[in-house]
Amino acid sequence: MAAGTAVGTWVLVLSLWGAVVGAQNITARIGEPLVLKCKGAPKKPPQRLKWKLNTGRTEAWKVLSPQGGGPWDSVARVLPNGSLFLPAVGIQDEGIFRCQAMNRNGKETKSNYRSLRTFTIKASDWIFPPSEIPGKPEIVDSASELMAGVPNKVGTCVSEGSYPAGTLSWHLDGKPLVPNEKGVSVKEQTRRHPETGLFTLQSELMVTPARGGDSRPTFSCSFSPGLPRHRALH
Repeated sequence: MAAGTAVGTWVLVLSLWGAVVGAQNITARIGEPLVLKCKGAPKKPPQRLKWKLNTGRTEAWKVLSPQGGGPWDSVARVLPNGSLFLPAVGIQDEGIFRCQAMNRNGKETKSNYRSLRTFTIKASDWIFPPSEIPGKPEIVDSASELMAGVPNKVGTCVSEGSYPAGTLSWHLDGKPLVPNEKGVSVKEQTRRHPETGLFTLQSELMVTPARGGDSRPTFSCSFSPGLPRHRALH
């Protein structure tokens, strides 16, 4: 029996839309800095503005002001020009960002973009670059041989660092295996890292080979992203 996987790689890209200004589309790569501009905000202090965040890092709306300070500065902080700076965009920044600017009298400023600006960060696409990074499936604890007529553990397929979670699928000699059919059973487990928000998937395959069947079957495992329109990683 042989158990194998082919190399596949991915990079998750987050997309940013300015809901108030219309068709603007900005992409931000995970781990890189991002600046969100607050239209209508005074370019120099003192400023009367606030940013409201509702993301995977918050339990409710989080309000940030130009005064700043504290542990949130390492996640997001308001720059002197009123823009919001994220030092390193992460999965947990998926959510909504709103900026509201006021004039010196405490009234909302007027501009062509309006003073209330809303951004939404969400997963938008999968890119498969040539370099190898985590995310490809790997079969561990694979069996050296199988016994006909009794349940056998083939192995455990593991994929680390995916987002969204995606799915793992098993194949026999290149053909998909369907759980709960012809002696095939699969036990799955999904874990999410509390800090990065990335998923680790595990899929344990059990089969009951028929007597007189192929003596050297080849099992493989593939990972399919949790978004439509994209090919699987084998």
